[in-house]
Formats: sequence, C-alpha cells, structure tokens
Amino acid sequence: MTRSPPHHAGRIILGAQEEAAKHDLLLLMLNTGGDPELERKEIELLLQRQVTI
Repeated sequence: MTRSPPHHAGRIILGAQEEAAKHDLLLLMLNTGGDPELERKEIELLLQRQVTI
C-alpha cells in the first residue's frame, strides 16, 4: 500500500521533480520507515541496477 504525502509535501516533491528535470536529473525517493533491513534491501536493489547515489 502506498501512502500519499500530505498536500503540501506533494507540492514540494513535484517542485523538486520539476527542478531536477530542468537539469536532466531524476528525483528518486525511497521511504524505509526507519527499517534498517528494508533500507539495506532498497540500497542493494539500486546497486544491482547500477544506480549511482
């Protein structure tokens, strides 16, 4: 289940995405909810796909 951010947070995220796009960048956000195991898994998946951070 995906949680929608509060309205003001959504606008901030959209603004960040638009600004990134102006510089040919992609904004990628992950939320682990403070779970270190989930964080490890997400980082591993990014590295497997050769995403540079």
